[in-house]
Amino acid sequence: MSQNELAQALSPYLRQHAGNPVHWREWNDAALRDAQSSQKPILLSIGYSACHWCHVMERESFENDAIASLMNQNYICIKVDREERPDLDSVYMSALIRLTGQGGWPMTLFLTPDGLPFYGGTYYPPEDTGRQPGFPRVLESVQAAWRDRQTQVQASAQQLQNEVAQMLQGRPSVAQPSQQTLTNVLNALIPEFDHQWGGFGGAPKFPPAMTLSFLLQYYQRTGNASALHMTMKTLMMMSAGGMYDQIGGGFHRYSVDARWEVPHFEKMLYDNGLLLQSYTQAFRSTRDSRGAMVCADTAQWLINDMQHPLGGFYSALDADSDGEEGTYYVWSADELQTIFGSDRDNLARIFRCDGPPTFEDKYVLQRQFATAEDWPTVFSPSNRIVYEASVELLLKQRRERTKPFCDRKVIPAWNALVISGLIHAGMTFSRPEWIRAAERAYNFIMSTMTIDGMLRRVWLDGQCGTVLAFLEDHANLAIAALDLHRVTGRPEFLHDAMSRVTFIIKNFLNDDTSLLYDTSLMHEQLVVRPSDRNDNATPSGTASTCVALMKLAAIYDDSYYVYLTERLLAPYTDSISRWPAGYGGILQALDLYVGSVMMCIVAGPLGTLIEYVRAALPAHAVILHADVHADLTICAHKIAVNNLETVYICIDTTCSAPLTSLRAIEDYMRQSIGHQQ
Repeated sequence: MSQNELAQALSPYLRQHAGNPVHWREWNDAALRDAQSSQKPILLSIGYSACHWCHVMERESFENDAIASLMNQNYICIKVDREERPDLDSVYMSALIRLTGQGGWPMTLFLTPDGLPFYGGTYYPPEDTGRQPGFPRVLESVQAAWRDRQTQVQASAQQLQNEVAQMLQGRPSVAQPSQQTLTNVLNALIPEFDHQWGGFGGAPKFPPAMTLSFLLQYYQRTGNASALHMTMKTLMMMSAGGMYDQIGGGFHRYSVDARWEVPHFEKMLYDNGLLLQSYTQAFRSTRDSRGAMVCADTAQWLINDMQHPLGGFYSALDADSDGEEGTYYVWSADELQTIFGSDRDNLARIFRCDGPPTFEDKYVLQRQFATAEDWPTVFSPSNRIVYEASVELLLKQRRERTKPFCDRKVIPAWNALVISGLIHAGMTFSRPEWIRAAERAYNFIMSTMTIDGMLRRVWLDGQCGTVLAFLEDHANLAIAALDLHRVTGRPEFLHDAMSRVTFIIKNFLNDDTSLLYDTSLMHEQLVVRPSDRNDNATPSGTASTCVALMKLAAIYDDSYYVYLTERLLAPYTDSISRWPAGYGGILQALDLYVGSVMMCIVAGPLGTLIEYVRAALPAHAVILHADVHADLTICAHKIAVNNLETVYICIDTTCSAPLTSLRAIEDYMRQSIGHQQ
């Protein structure tokens, strides 16, 4: 082939490269066969649509005719969307980290015609710099090595494949997961905590949503004050900074500084689903109204800006517009002065733009109320009126700008995170419309994205991709189904969750090694079968599977699910204490394994009590209606007292006496459960 083939790709990211003079191919059998028949090395470029440096490298190199000529002459050039093919991204990112000690996107790897990586990096500039060789020099050097030292290159590639396979398999752990494991984790997190600005470590700072959810879960079970302090400090500082979109809602990808002031401006669906869950959990524990405001704004942004009319949620908003990063979100001093008018001094203080510009010569809006003490002053009744009016004016002017590109593909795993976030926020804040939006998204995935009984990874504008769903898709959907069951009580959602987990065990589990692979037996077999050992920006498929297993084990009194969870978690026992920030999802699963899943059984006519416990109990709690699930052991002998709505709360094998009033439930939770509320 001698042409760029990406115009017909399903992925918006690939389509963005369809006009390049590079003869890009998709990753498919035809491209791989051409590499083998021509014995040309493969130039593999992996990125995603919202990636700023991916756009930079495209403009500088992939649109350059001279550079494209070097690529076309000497390589089979393959472009991959990491969001569509996380299996390829996982395998080749592991190789890149092994080669260079770090990873990132755009990922630029050179492979043998058989697909084995032997050299690579991330972003390459178009010309040599003092720190880095230019992309043309890299292309020429790699081609010379392939031409002159092919035997050595192939031997090195084979050795690297073996090392990557070992990395992805992980190492067995001698220790078994226990409460001491979690104590060690907390002790490891405390020294990494930034007591001034929140978060862990220095710049750049990514939102540690899964770690925060673990700390809240740990606090609810143990009452540990350090866990709550680290969580609330981080959540409040993040929402006060520029990483949070102060007028439109929703979080950007990360902060380039340690203070959460200046973001990398893309907005990812998964971040906002996870953070919505974290802020909702925090509100349940503290009733802090600042968190309630963040939940409301984020939920509305997700529904208004990111939900397809048919129900699914889009993947991302780009960082760039008009070819520059952040232009949709930042403000000049003149613009703000015009909008703020006579209230400019007060509003400049509220939006923290009364000092020097924070992003080049412009301002990223922030909020003053990073602490609870700020809140009453900043949001006095008069200030609130002025603030809300200014937000409307800012939004009106911003809508006239060029909007960032929206990647409209629907991914089940990420949708499931948003579904769970909207359900818990909807229950907590009595917003049934959020729950309806979540159920619409779930129904869309189950109906539209399931073809011949097989769930697909991507849907875009009426078309499903051919790539089958991965472990994370099935596992996150199992949790979303359990959350839908909690809020609706409808047994079909519980059956969905059980079917999903059964499918995982059959198709993704290696029973001999207790290893869950990211790909099923039906997926394309790559040079290494991927099994992501860490929780990255999203929970690993293993982490989400373990959470679902523990909940189903509690519901069905299934000891095999507990046993399987222990086997899946055991290999992490040593490593999570050394690097807890990399295992936030696994830590949530481990806390459920160590501390058990709280069960709430409601008998009799349903009314205010079930609505209360749905909103008040921890996010991981399971709620069952005894009359619907009379066949379950946990529901046996749970009867309505005097035909009244009656609640039983169970932890491990101990259940409360029948509770028939809100006061009785509140007293029991306060006296007997302590911080598990």
